[in-house]
Amino acid sequence: MSEAVTTAKPQLSHSEREQVAKLVDTRFKGYAHVRLGKLPVPVLDELVKLCSSPKDSPVTTTEQKVQRVLEAKKELEKEARRTEKRCETPAPPPASDGPVIAIPLYDPPPPETPPPKITSAPRPPASKIVRPVFRTQHEINIIAFNSLKLRLDREELEDEWDGAVLEFSKYDVLMLSEVRASDALFKKRAVRLVEMLNDCSDNQWTMTHSEPCGPGAKEVHLVIAKHPVGIIAVGTLNTLDGLTMDHAPVVATLEDIRFTGELKRINVVSVHMPPKSNRDRRAARDAQIMKLTSTYVAEAQSRLGQPFTNQAAKELRKKASYVAHVIGGDFNADAKELRELDVEKHGWEVVLGSVRTSSGGKSYDNWLINRDCKDHLTVGADVLDLTQYANFSKGQQGLSDHAPIALRLREVPRINAPAVAQTRASMRKVEADAATASHLIDPCAKEETHELW
Repeated sequence: MSEAVTTAKPQLSHSEREQVAKLVDTRFKGYAHVRLGKLPVPVLDELVKLCSSPKDSPVTTTEQKVQRVLEAKKELEKEARRTEKRCETPAPPPASDGPVIAIPLYDPPPPETPPPKITSAPRPPASKIVRPVFRTQHEINIIAFNSLKLRLDREELEDEWDGAVLEFSKYDVLMLSEVRASDALFKKRAVRLVEMLNDCSDNQWTMTHSEPCGPGAKEVHLVIAKHPVGIIAVGTLNTLDGLTMDHAPVVATLEDIRFTGELKRINVVSVHMPPKSNRDRRAARDAQIMKLTSTYVAEAQSRLGQPFTNQAAKELRKKASYVAHVIGGDFNADAKELRELDVEKHGWEVVLGSVRTSSGGKSYDNWLINRDCKDHLTVGADVLDLTQYANFSKGQQGLSDHAPIALRLREVPRINAPAVAQTRASMRKVEADAATASHLIDPCAKEETHELW
């Protein structure tokens, strides 16, 4: 008589159970597509089981399993945000079908002893609703990064890129330079980056890029914006006043409808200037920096027709015509060198000092902003220092030999037109009241005043 043999599903080990519990408790923080796909099969299967409902169709491939977990991750993040906003109100006690009988925890006093008089505790005073002291202003956060070919497909860098993309997803705009332009590598890296950003965000990301150019293998600049920031125009600055740019900068006009004042648009320019490795390359770097910072201001076509100064925006007589202009990325020059190249002469301000931004300790990456935008925005900047830089001479792998740099632009809206008119009317009234009071002090003026009345 033969016996039926059933194959039991392998049980999770103790360490695997702990890993599953940790991933769920942390809402899969730090785990995007690549790291999830590298999990042990039993762990991934258990996560899929926890993240699936009876209505979900079965998944078989690793790709399908990862997508199922990522969908659950997004839902967990949404629920966490809703919970934070929700008022913590205690739930009412559950209703009972029958009478509730209170069982005393002590012996009741003798019947002849009168029970103590129960006095109700004083009701606490109603909490006073306090108006917020400080106004919350909208800000936009931008990253510029020399991505060193954007090597997302290198297996030894997968975990680092997962962590970097998770951090980048918190920002609004990414400006990436040194991205390979060949069709195969562009799809494998740039398109994959947008997919990873979408996996980590509730809002969708939109990408544009410059025309391929450069000495050697063709490269592009990327500008990637998170909704509701929109990319409304884009151009590539291949030549400026007859000078060919080695890694032609990309210029993009962004619009953020969350700004409430007169400035709603930002022009961003991603740069990668030649290195100063020898006299000729240093001269090329200097010429290209000077030509970009001067021609951009002088020629409207270079800035996609957007006004550079507040006066030019005012003369347009259009609503919200003011524009912030930002140049960011790898200048291969420190702040002192940028000033020596007269960038401030053309209305630019250097944001970072000569702080370290590269593996060799040099200050190569920086931000330039048009001076007039500071009438509408406050400005902050930071360096996202890598724990390990790429240094091929030492055989050291890393995301890049440059650190990403961050820029924060926070709105401080100027007084709007109705408020200005109201302020001027109030000033006229104050002046009239002061003039009347001065007349009342003088008796002669008083008689004349009575005669006039």
